[in-house]
Amino acid sequence: MTKKIVSASIVAFAPYPLILMMQVVFAGYLSVEEIGQFALVNFLLMFFMTSTNWGVDKYIIAHKHINKTSINTIFSQELMFAIIIYLVCFFIFRDNVNTYIGFADSKVFWACIGLIFLYPPLSRPKAILEKDLLLLPAYMPALAANIIAACIGCVLAIKGFGIWSMIAWKLAVFILEDLFLFIYSPGALKFRFSFDGLGKHSRFCLPLYFGAVISFFSVTADIWIIRSMLGTFELGLYWFAFSISHTALALRAVINRILLPALAAESTLERKLEVFIRLNSGLQIMFVIGTIVVAYWGSDFFSMVFGSKWSAAGPLFVILFYAVAFKVISGTANPLLHSVMKTSIDLNVAIVNGLVLIPLVLAGAYFAGVKGAAVAVLISTLVMTCYVYQSHVSILCGRGFWYFFSYLTINVASLISINFFFENILENVVPRILATFSSLLLAYIILNLPTITGRKMSLSDLWFGHKTL
Repeated sequence: MTKKIVSASIVAFAPYPLILMMQVVFAGYLSVEEIGQFALVNFLLMFFMTSTNWGVDKYIIAHKHINKTSINTIFSQELMFAIIIYLVCFFIFRDNVNTYIGFADSKVFWACIGLIFLYPPLSRPKAILEKDLLLLPAYMPALAANIIAACIGCVLAIKGFGIWSMIAWKLAVFILEDLFLFIYSPGALKFRFSFDGLGKHSRFCLPLYFGAVISFFSVTADIWIIRSMLGTFELGLYWFAFSISHTALALRAVINRILLPALAAESTLERKLEVFIRLNSGLQIMFVIGTIVVAYWGSDFFSMVFGSKWSAAGPLFVILFYAVAFKVISGTANPLLHSVMKTSIDLNVAIVNGLVLIPLVLAGAYFAGVKGAAVAVLISTLVMTCYVYQSHVSILCGRGFWYFFSYLTINVASLISINFFFENILENVVPRILATFSSLLLAYIILNLPTITGRKMSLSDLWFGHKTL
């Protein structure tokens, strides 16, 4: 079982290095302004998918006794909803969308957009495979789609298609994955429209759906605030730093896709918590090491890999990576709660996050520009992580924020303090090398002091999948 999970994890994670590679390619061929314009297109694509995603995949996986007829019914309901939303957008809001992103009306573009609307329901065969723990067949279509889409994007970028090369790459990933799932999944879903079971699965899915829609606007508030207040160039810098730093969220996506069926298969809450706590320990240690490296060398890495025109995005990358460390670890709470059929967290967190993030980003961008916006994202992430674990996870297991995040919090606080007070000294390489090793030593010492962190942890927890999944 462990070997299957490791193999599936590798396949599920494999597309993300490809995505990072493509961002390096586009950073060389496209201007900062074009990257900023693509950020607007990407914003809309993600919104279209969010608006038609009921979270049915989670319902299929978490529901232990669901049958094929019920799955076909839910799939059909979600598919019809997606078609209706697309038609409304096409006939009523098409001109507004074209104006917002600055494109002339294109039938080909809107035909592809239609497939983006249908991506969530058409990708449900993946959830069926995951429920049966057929993880390799579930994740291979996404890997194949990313490889082909990367080739398409590279060719178009080299041929001089500019921003359209990046758009074609993004669209191809989703369209090809659905196509491969349709071709290779055993027992394709069938259209069976009825209202059977609508109330039952709505109680599970509606908090996920409305939470996702509200969360989309709150977590992307930084995009439209920066564009409105600072301009497309600053948006290009910010979005690129954000997208590169948040590549690490791929780890959360992979873990959560595997963790939900694994936890759902466990019969007792005690066993679920054992898996969750060990996973949390391993992730904390991993990201403490990662944040130490990024804190001292992240800006140099950014300029070296992406070129001098992106040097201003380096400090933003460092700040946003701190936020990512908390996001990856805190996000694993969702599979834990979903595995016991609790989905209210998604809606609650979305509402609170909007109330916290939007005013912080507005203030940050107003007083400190794009760097202030990045700091606002970090602060809101810390607030939301504390809220989730104090208000939801602690109710389930009796342990809150400090138990699950003390080690990471202490180390990140020390890194921010060192970089703030010794900023000028750390411009030289030798002091940075010494600071890197000093921070690693401090992290090791704190790891062995459970009186500070409130729990016992060790480096062996890095192999969190070894004994648990």
